[in-house]
Amino acid sequence: MVVLHCAPEKAVSAKLKATIGPGYRPADFEPNRYETTSVEVEKFDLTDLSGVADGEFDAVMHLHVLEHLYAPLDSIFRETMRVIRPGGRFIFGLPISSGISFENIWPDATPEERLKLFGQHDHVRLVGRDDFPRFLARVLAPFSDQTDFRVDPAKIADADTFFRKTGITVARAAGYTGDTIFDVRKTIAV
Repeated sequence: MVVLHCAPEKAVSAKLKATIGPGYRPADFEPNRYETTSVEVEKFDLTDLSGVADGEFDAVMHLHVLEHLYAPLDSIFRETMRVIRPGGRFIFGLPISSGISFENIWPDATPEERLKLFGQHDHVRLVGRDDFPRFLARVLAPFSDQTDFRVDPAKIADADTFFRKTGITVARAAGYTGDTIFDVRKTIAV
Protein backbone atom coordinates (compact mmCIF):
# COMPACT_ATOMS: atom_id res chain seq x y z
CA MET A 1 0.00 0.00 0.00
CA VAL A 2 1.31 3.44 -0.95
CA VAL A 3 -0.24 6.43 0.84
CA LEU A 4 0.69 10.02 0.06
CA HIS A 5 0.07 12.17 3.15
CA CYS A 6 0.42 15.85 2.27
CA ALA A 7 1.19 18.30 5.07
CA PRO A 8 1.46 15.41 7.52
CA GLU A 9 0.28 16.26 11.00
CA LYS A 10 3.23 15.85 13.35
CA ALA A 11 1.06 14.22 16.00
CA VAL A 12 -0.01 11.34 13.76
CA SER A 13 2.68 10.84 11.11
CA ALA A 14 4.70 8.41 13.26
CA LYS A 15 1.57 6.33 13.93
CA LEU A 16 0.71 6.29 10.23
CA LYS A 17 4.26 5.26 9.33
CA ALA A 18 4.10 2.40 11.85
CA THR A 19 0.69 1.28 10.57
CA ILE A 20 1.27 1.61 6.83
CA GLY A 21 4.98 0.78 6.74
CA PRO A 22 7.37 1.64 3.90
CA GLY A 23 4.51 2.71 1.63
CA TYR A 24 3.76 5.72 3.82
CA ARG A 25 4.97 8.85 2.01
CA PRO A 26 4.70 12.01 4.09
CA ALA A 27 5.19 15.05 1.86
CA ASP A 28 5.02 18.81 1.96
CA PHE A 29 5.89 21.77 -0.25
CA GLU A 30 8.16 22.96 2.60
CA PRO A 31 9.63 19.77 4.11
CA ASN A 32 12.09 21.73 6.27
CA ARG A 33 9.13 22.57 8.54
CA TYR A 34 9.33 18.96 9.75
CA GLU A 35 12.99 18.79 10.77
CA THR A 36 12.07 18.05 14.38
CA THR A 37 9.77 15.12 13.58
CA SER A 38 10.70 11.46 13.63
CA VAL A 39 9.41 10.93 10.09
CA GLU A 40 11.30 12.13 7.03
CA VAL A 41 9.10 14.34 4.84
CA GLU A 42 9.75 14.59 1.10
CA LYS A 43 9.31 17.73 -0.99
CA PHE A 44 6.08 17.55 -2.97
CA ASP A 45 3.98 20.10 -4.84
CA LEU A 46 0.33 19.09 -4.88
CA THR A 47 -0.36 21.71 -7.57
CA ASP A 48 2.02 20.03 -10.03
CA LEU A 49 1.56 16.27 -10.31
CA SER A 50 2.88 16.07 -13.88
CA GLY A 51 5.81 13.89 -12.77
CA VAL A 52 3.60 11.41 -10.91
CA ALA A 53 2.46 8.26 -12.70
CA ASP A 54 -1.21 7.39 -13.14
CA GLY A 55 -2.39 5.21 -10.27
CA GLU A 56 0.82 5.59 -8.26
CA PHE A 57 -0.99 5.86 -4.91
CA ASP A 58 -3.52 3.71 -3.09
CA ALA A 59 -4.58 6.81 -1.19
CA VAL A 60 -3.90 10.51 -1.06
CA MET A 61 -4.79 12.27 2.16
CA HIS A 62 -4.53 15.76 3.55
CA LEU A 63 -6.39 17.89 6.04
CA HIS A 64 -6.72 21.65 5.70
CA VAL A 65 -4.43 21.94 2.68
CA LEU A 66 -6.76 22.88 -0.20
CA GLU A 67 -7.41 26.37 1.17
CA HIS A 68 -3.69 27.18 0.79
CA LEU A 69 -3.12 26.09 -2.82
CA TYR A 70 -2.68 28.66 -5.59
CA ALA A 71 -4.40 26.54 -8.23
CA PRO A 72 -8.00 25.93 -9.27
CA LEU A 73 -9.56 23.16 -7.18
CA ASP A 74 -10.94 21.56 -10.34
CA SER A 75 -7.42 20.86 -11.61
CA ILE A 76 -6.17 19.76 -8.18
CA PHE A 77 -9.01 17.23 -7.89
CA ARG A 78 -8.57 16.03 -11.49
CA GLU A 79 -4.85 15.41 -11.03
CA THR A 80 -5.26 13.88 -7.57
CA MET A 81 -7.82 11.40 -8.91
CA ARG A 82 -5.47 10.58 -11.80
CA VAL A 83 -2.64 9.52 -9.48
CA ILE A 84 -4.90 7.31 -7.33
CA ARG A 85 -5.22 3.71 -8.45
CA PRO A 86 -8.63 2.17 -9.14
CA GLY A 87 -10.09 1.21 -5.77
CA GLY A 88 -8.03 3.92 -4.09
CA ARG A 89 -9.15 6.81 -1.93
CA PHE A 90 -8.85 10.56 -1.67
CA ILE A 91 -9.32 11.57 1.97
CA PHE A 92 -9.40 15.28 2.71
CA GLY A 93 -10.76 17.95 4.99
CA LEU A 94 -11.02 21.69 4.59
CA PRO A 95 -12.37 24.57 6.65
CA ILE A 96 -16.04 25.27 6.06
CA SER A 97 -17.62 28.47 7.33
CA SER A 98 -21.00 30.13 7.14
CA GLY A 99 -21.89 32.01 3.98
CA ILE A 100 -20.88 31.29 0.40
CA SER A 101 -17.67 30.01 -1.18
CA PHE A 102 -15.20 32.21 -3.00
CA GLU A 103 -11.52 32.22 -3.85
CA ASN A 104 -8.68 34.45 -4.97
CA ILE A 105 -5.86 32.24 -6.24
CA TRP A 106 -3.80 35.11 -7.60
CA PRO A 107 -0.74 35.79 -5.46
CA ASP A 108 -1.13 39.59 -5.64
CA ALA A 109 -3.40 39.83 -2.58
CA THR A 110 -1.58 40.92 0.55
CA PRO A 111 -1.59 38.82 3.74
CA GLU A 112 -3.79 41.49 5.32
CA GLU A 113 -6.32 41.24 2.48
CA ARG A 114 -6.32 37.45 2.74
CA LEU A 115 -6.86 37.66 6.49
CA LYS A 116 -9.86 39.91 5.91
CA LEU A 117 -11.27 37.79 3.06
CA PHE A 118 -10.53 34.28 4.28
CA GLY A 119 -9.82 34.52 7.99
CA GLN A 120 -6.18 33.53 7.66
CA HIS A 121 -3.26 35.34 6.00
CA ASP A 122 -2.20 32.37 3.86
CA HIS A 123 -5.60 31.14 2.63
CA VAL A 124 -6.71 31.64 -0.97
CA ARG A 125 -10.28 30.33 -0.72
CA LEU A 126 -13.21 30.14 1.62
CA VAL A 127 -15.68 27.29 1.44
CA GLY A 128 -19.12 28.36 2.62
CA ARG A 129 -21.75 26.07 4.09
CA ASP A 130 -24.54 27.89 2.19
CA ASP A 131 -23.35 26.72 -1.22
CA PHE A 132 -21.14 23.80 -0.25
CA PRO A 133 -23.12 21.16 -2.18
CA ARG A 134 -22.79 23.27 -5.36
CA PHE A 135 -19.12 23.94 -4.63
CA LEU A 136 -18.40 20.24 -4.16
CA ALA A 137 -20.45 19.32 -7.24
CA ARG A 138 -18.37 21.76 -9.29
CA VAL A 139 -14.96 20.43 -8.25
CA LEU A 140 -16.10 16.81 -8.44
CA ALA A 141 -18.17 17.22 -11.63
CA PRO A 142 -15.69 15.40 -13.88
CA PHE A 143 -15.99 12.37 -11.59
CA SER A 144 -19.52 12.37 -10.16
CA ASP A 145 -21.15 12.67 -13.59
CA GLN A 146 -19.29 9.63 -14.91
CA THR A 147 -19.86 5.99 -14.17
CA ASP A 148 -16.10 5.66 -13.72
CA PHE A 149 -16.19 6.90 -10.15
CA ARG A 150 -18.33 6.40 -7.09
CA VAL A 151 -18.07 9.62 -5.12
CA ASP A 152 -19.64 9.80 -1.69
CA PRO A 153 -18.53 13.19 -0.35
CA ALA A 154 -21.50 13.59 1.98
CA LYS A 155 -20.45 10.66 4.13
CA ILE A 156 -17.91 11.48 6.78
CA ALA A 157 -15.01 9.18 6.03
CA ASP A 158 -15.96 5.59 6.59
CA ALA A 159 -12.29 4.90 7.03
CA ASP A 160 -13.10 3.93 10.60
CA THR A 161 -10.84 0.88 10.61
CA PHE A 162 -7.93 2.91 9.25
CA PHE A 163 -8.40 5.68 11.79
CA ARG A 164 -9.02 3.26 14.65
CA LYS A 165 -5.76 1.43 13.89
CA THR A 166 -3.80 4.67 13.89
CA GLY A 167 -5.50 6.06 16.97
CA ILE A 168 -6.76 9.13 15.14
CA THR A 169 -10.11 10.44 16.34
CA VAL A 170 -12.47 11.53 13.60
CA ALA A 171 -14.62 14.43 14.72
CA ARG A 172 -18.24 13.82 13.85
CA ALA A 173 -20.67 16.69 13.62
CA ALA A 174 -24.08 17.36 12.13
CA GLY A 175 -23.67 18.91 8.71
CA TYR A 176 -20.43 20.04 7.14
CA THR A 177 -17.83 21.66 9.36
CA GLY A 178 -14.08 22.14 9.33
CA ASP A 179 -13.91 18.82 11.17
CA THR A 180 -15.66 16.86 8.42
CA ILE A 181 -13.42 14.38 6.67
CA PHE A 182 -14.41 13.53 3.10
CA ASP A 183 -13.70 10.15 1.57
CA VAL A 184 -13.81 9.97 -2.25
CA ARG A 185 -13.28 6.51 -3.72
CA LYS A 186 -12.09 5.87 -7.23
CA THR A 187 -13.80 2.75 -8.51
CA ILE A 188 -12.32 2.24 -11.99
CA ALA A 189 -9.66 3.77 -14.20
CA VAL A 190 -10.44 6.35 -16.85
